[in-house]
Amino acid sequence: MTPSLYAVQILAPGLVPWSADALQQQVQERAPGATVQVDAQGTVQVAFPEGQVWAIQQGRVPDVALRAALSQSWAWPEAAEAVRDHQVVWWVRPLKDEATGPRMLDRLYVVLLAALETSPALAVHWMPAGKLVDPALLLDPAGHGTPQARHMHAVQVRFFPQAEGGPFMDTMGLAALGYADVVCDLQGRAPEQVAEVLYGLALHVLGNQEMPSQHLTLSTEVGSCQLSPSHARIGPPREVLSLRWV
Repeated sequence: MTPSLYAVQILAPGLVPWSADALQQQVQERAPGATVQVDAQGTVQVAFPEGQVWAIQQGRVPDVALRAALSQSWAWPEAAEAVRDHQVVWWVRPLKDEATGPRMLDRLYVVLLAALETSPALAVHWMPAGKLVDPALLLDPAGHGTPQARHMHAVQVRFFPQAEGGPFMDTMGLAALGYADVVCDLQGRAPEQVAEVLYGLALHVLGNQEMPSQHLTLSTEVGSCQLSPSHARIGPPREVLSLRWV
Protein backbone atom coordinates (compact mmCIF):
# COMPACT_ATOMS: atom_id res chain seq x y z
CA MET A 1 0.00 0.00 0.00
CA THR A 2 1.18 3.55 -0.67
CA PRO A 3 1.72 5.92 2.26
CA SER A 4 -0.70 8.82 2.35
CA LEU A 5 -2.00 11.51 4.66
CA TYR A 6 -5.56 10.24 4.37
CA ALA A 7 -8.01 12.74 5.85
CA VAL A 8 -11.71 13.52 6.27
CA GLN A 9 -13.29 16.75 7.46
CA ILE A 10 -16.15 17.33 9.90
CA LEU A 11 -18.36 20.30 8.98
CA ALA A 12 -19.61 21.68 12.31
CA PRO A 13 -22.22 24.34 13.19
CA GLY A 14 -19.84 26.18 15.53
CA LEU A 15 -16.72 26.06 17.63
CA VAL A 16 -17.13 23.73 20.62
CA PRO A 17 -14.14 22.98 22.89
CA TRP A 18 -13.16 19.33 22.86
CA SER A 19 -13.34 17.36 26.11
CA ALA A 20 -10.36 15.03 26.51
CA ASP A 21 -12.27 12.94 29.06
CA ALA A 22 -15.33 12.52 26.82
CA LEU A 23 -13.18 11.66 23.78
CA GLN A 24 -11.06 9.27 25.83
CA GLN A 25 -14.13 7.34 26.93
CA GLN A 26 -15.35 6.89 23.36
CA VAL A 27 -11.90 6.08 21.96
CA GLN A 28 -11.23 3.47 24.65
CA GLU A 29 -14.39 1.58 23.73
CA ARG A 30 -13.02 0.87 20.26
CA ALA A 31 -9.25 1.03 20.83
CA PRO A 32 -8.25 -0.05 24.34
CA GLY A 33 -4.91 1.45 25.27
CA ALA A 34 -5.24 4.52 23.05
CA THR A 35 -4.79 7.88 24.78
CA VAL A 36 -6.25 11.32 24.09
CA GLN A 37 -4.76 14.77 24.68
CA VAL A 38 -6.12 18.23 23.88
CA ASP A 39 -3.55 21.04 23.66
CA ALA A 40 -3.98 24.74 24.39
CA GLN A 41 -4.88 25.46 20.75
CA GLY A 42 -7.74 22.94 20.87
CA THR A 43 -6.00 20.31 18.72
CA VAL A 44 -6.81 16.74 19.72
CA GLN A 45 -4.16 14.01 19.50
CA VAL A 46 -5.11 10.34 19.71
CA ALA A 47 -2.12 8.03 20.25
CA PHE A 48 -2.65 4.35 19.43
CA PRO A 49 -0.70 1.56 21.16
CA GLU A 50 0.90 0.59 17.83
CA GLY A 51 2.54 4.04 17.64
CA GLN A 52 0.29 5.87 15.19
CA VAL A 53 -0.96 9.32 16.18
CA TRP A 54 -4.09 10.89 14.70
CA ALA A 55 -5.28 14.46 15.15
CA ILE A 56 -8.49 16.47 15.13
CA GLN A 57 -7.56 20.03 14.26
CA GLN A 58 -9.29 23.07 12.87
CA GLY A 59 -8.81 23.89 9.18
CA ARG A 60 -10.79 24.58 6.04
CA VAL A 61 -12.04 22.82 2.92
CA PRO A 62 -11.61 24.54 -0.48
CA ASP A 63 -14.95 25.68 -1.87
CA VAL A 64 -14.23 23.88 -5.14
CA ALA A 65 -13.96 20.56 -3.27
CA LEU A 66 -17.30 21.09 -1.54
CA ARG A 67 -19.00 22.09 -4.78
CA ALA A 68 -17.67 18.96 -6.49
CA ALA A 69 -18.91 16.76 -3.64
CA LEU A 70 -22.32 18.46 -3.67
CA SER A 71 -22.69 17.85 -7.40
CA GLN A 72 -22.56 14.09 -6.70
CA SER A 73 -24.74 14.01 -3.56
CA TRP A 74 -27.60 12.23 -5.29
CA ALA A 75 -28.56 10.16 -2.25
CA TRP A 76 -28.47 12.98 0.33
CA PRO A 77 -30.35 16.07 -0.88
CA GLU A 78 -29.95 17.76 2.53
CA ALA A 79 -26.18 17.92 1.99
CA ALA A 80 -26.46 21.40 0.45
CA GLU A 81 -28.11 22.72 3.61
CA ALA A 82 -25.39 21.18 5.78
CA VAL A 83 -22.63 22.75 3.69
CA ARG A 84 -24.38 26.12 3.70
CA ASP A 85 -24.84 26.19 7.48
CA HIS A 86 -21.43 24.97 8.66
CA GLN A 87 -19.16 27.46 10.43
CA VAL A 88 -16.18 25.34 11.48
CA VAL A 89 -14.18 22.56 9.82
CA TRP A 90 -12.34 19.90 11.82
CA TRP A 91 -9.76 17.76 10.02
CA VAL A 92 -9.37 14.15 11.13
CA ARG A 93 -6.01 12.88 9.89
CA PRO A 94 -2.80 11.07 10.83
CA LEU A 95 0.08 13.29 11.95
CA LYS A 96 2.52 11.36 9.75
CA ASP A 97 2.30 9.13 6.70
CA GLU A 98 1.07 5.63 7.33
CA ALA A 99 0.28 2.84 4.91
CA THR A 100 -3.27 2.93 3.60
CA GLY A 101 -5.45 -0.11 4.12
CA PRO A 102 -8.00 -1.67 6.48
CA ARG A 103 -6.05 -0.94 9.69
CA MET A 104 -5.68 2.70 8.72
CA LEU A 105 -9.42 2.96 8.07
CA ASP A 106 -10.09 1.30 11.43
CA ARG A 107 -8.05 3.97 13.22
CA LEU A 108 -9.79 6.72 11.27
CA TYR A 109 -13.17 5.38 12.39
CA VAL A 110 -12.04 5.26 16.03
CA VAL A 111 -11.18 8.97 15.96
CA LEU A 112 -14.03 10.09 13.68
CA LEU A 113 -16.78 8.31 15.61
CA ALA A 114 -15.46 9.61 18.94
CA ALA A 115 -15.57 13.13 17.53
CA LEU A 116 -19.11 12.73 16.17
CA GLU A 117 -20.32 11.21 19.44
CA THR A 118 -19.02 14.10 21.55
CA SER A 119 -19.55 17.20 19.37
CA PRO A 120 -22.29 18.38 16.96
CA ALA A 121 -21.69 17.90 13.24
CA LEU A 122 -23.63 18.77 10.10
CA ALA A 123 -21.72 16.67 7.55
CA VAL A 124 -18.54 14.73 6.99
CA HIS A 125 -16.56 15.55 3.85
CA TRP A 126 -14.81 12.30 2.91
CA MET A 127 -12.14 14.11 0.92
CA PRO A 128 -10.38 11.09 -0.70
CA ALA A 129 -13.75 9.95 -2.11
CA GLY A 130 -15.07 13.44 -2.94
CA LYS A 131 -18.15 12.57 -0.92
CA LEU A 132 -20.42 14.17 1.68
CA VAL A 133 -21.71 11.78 4.34
CA ASP A 134 -24.58 12.30 6.76
CA PRO A 135 -23.17 12.04 10.34
CA ALA A 136 -26.36 10.25 11.43
CA LEU A 137 -25.56 7.49 8.93
CA LEU A 138 -22.06 7.12 10.35
CA LEU A 139 -23.30 7.03 13.95
CA ASP A 140 -25.94 4.39 13.21
CA PRO A 141 -24.44 0.98 14.13
CA ALA A 142 -25.59 -0.26 10.73
CA GLY A 143 -23.36 2.41 9.17
CA HIS A 144 -20.13 1.37 10.86
CA GLY A 145 -20.65 -2.00 12.51
CA THR A 146 -19.11 -4.15 9.75
CA PRO A 147 -16.09 -3.74 7.46
CA GLN A 148 -18.43 -3.61 4.45
CA ALA A 149 -20.45 -0.76 5.99
CA ARG A 150 -17.28 1.18 6.79
CA HIS A 151 -15.87 0.62 3.31
CA MET A 152 -19.03 2.04 1.68
CA HIS A 153 -18.30 5.49 3.11
CA ALA A 154 -14.75 5.45 1.73
CA VAL A 155 -15.87 5.11 -1.91
CA GLN A 156 -18.02 7.32 -4.11
CA VAL A 157 -19.63 6.30 -7.40
CA ARG A 158 -19.92 9.43 -9.52
CA PHE A 159 -22.31 9.93 -12.44
CA PHE A 160 -21.68 12.23 -15.42
CA PRO A 161 -24.85 12.12 -17.53
CA GLN A 162 -23.89 14.95 -19.92
CA ALA A 163 -20.33 13.90 -20.66
CA GLU A 164 -18.99 14.28 -24.18
CA GLY A 165 -19.01 10.84 -25.75
CA GLY A 166 -21.92 9.62 -23.67
CA PRO A 167 -22.83 9.18 -20.01
CA PHE A 168 -20.37 7.38 -17.78
CA MET A 169 -19.74 6.61 -14.13
CA ASP A 170 -16.56 6.22 -12.14
CA THR A 171 -15.42 5.41 -8.63
CA MET A 172 -13.44 7.74 -6.42
CA GLY A 173 -11.70 6.60 -3.27
CA LEU A 174 -10.05 3.32 -4.29
CA ALA A 175 -6.92 5.00 -5.66
CA ALA A 176 -6.49 6.92 -2.41
CA LEU A 177 -6.38 3.54 -0.63
CA GLY A 178 -3.65 2.17 -2.86
CA TYR A 179 -5.73 0.42 -5.55
CA ALA A 180 -7.17 1.78 -8.81
CA ASP A 181 -10.42 3.57 -9.42
CA VAL A 182 -12.73 2.32 -12.17
CA VAL A 183 -14.50 4.13 -15.01
CA CYS A 184 -17.44 2.63 -16.93
CA ASP A 185 -19.54 3.76 -19.91
CA LEU A 186 -23.25 3.07 -19.42
CA GLN A 187 -23.90 1.89 -22.99
CA GLY A 188 -27.67 1.91 -22.48
CA ARG A 189 -27.65 0.48 -18.97
CA ALA A 190 -29.49 2.22 -16.13
CA PRO A 191 -27.29 4.32 -13.83
CA GLU A 192 -28.62 2.41 -10.82
CA GLN A 193 -27.47 -0.88 -12.35
CA VAL A 194 -23.99 0.38 -13.15
CA ALA A 195 -23.67 2.00 -9.72
CA GLU A 196 -24.49 -1.34 -8.10
CA VAL A 197 -21.80 -3.05 -10.18
CA LEU A 198 -19.18 -0.41 -9.31
CA TYR A 199 -20.00 -0.37 -5.61
CA GLY A 200 -19.93 -4.17 -5.58
CA LEU A 201 -16.54 -4.16 -7.27
CA ALA A 202 -15.21 -1.56 -4.81
CA LEU A 203 -16.40 -3.56 -1.80
CA HIS A 204 -14.82 -6.69 -3.28
CA VAL A 205 -11.50 -4.88 -3.70
CA LEU A 206 -11.47 -3.45 -0.18
CA GLY A 207 -12.69 -6.67 1.38
CA ASN A 208 -10.09 -8.81 -0.39
CA GLN A 209 -7.38 -6.13 -0.45
CA GLU A 210 -6.63 -6.65 -4.14
CA MET A 211 -7.91 -5.69 -7.58
CA PRO A 212 -9.34 -8.42 -9.84
CA SER A 213 -6.94 -9.50 -12.59
CA GLN A 214 -7.07 -7.33 -15.69
CA HIS A 215 -8.71 -8.92 -18.74
CA LEU A 216 -10.44 -11.48 -16.49
CA THR A 217 -14.11 -11.66 -17.50
CA LEU A 218 -16.41 -10.68 -14.63
CA SER A 219 -20.07 -11.71 -14.62
CA THR A 220 -22.70 -9.26 -13.32
CA GLU A 221 -26.49 -9.12 -13.44
CA VAL A 222 -26.32 -6.57 -16.28
CA GLY A 223 -23.66 -8.24 -18.41
CA SER A 224 -20.11 -9.50 -18.53
CA CYS A 225 -17.21 -7.07 -18.31
CA GLN A 226 -13.43 -6.81 -18.19
CA LEU A 227 -10.93 -4.43 -16.58
CA SER A 228 -8.20 -2.81 -18.66
CA PRO A 229 -5.79 0.14 -18.21
CA SER A 230 -7.37 3.56 -18.67
CA HIS A 231 -7.14 7.13 -17.42
CA ALA A 232 -9.14 9.55 -15.28
CA ARG A 233 -11.66 11.34 -17.50
CA ILE A 234 -12.59 13.68 -14.65
CA GLY A 235 -10.10 14.77 -11.97
CA PRO A 236 -8.38 14.33 -9.73
CA PRO A 237 -5.50 12.60 -11.56
CA ARG A 238 -5.16 9.06 -10.21
CA GLU A 239 -4.70 5.45 -11.29
CA VAL A 240 -7.81 4.27 -13.16
CA LEU A 241 -8.95 1.09 -14.88
CA SER A 242 -11.75 0.87 -17.46
CA LEU A 243 -14.60 -1.56 -16.96
CA ARG A 244 -15.64 -2.58 -20.47
CA TRP A 245 -18.79 -4.52 -21.33
CA VAL A 246 -18.05 -7.61 -23.43
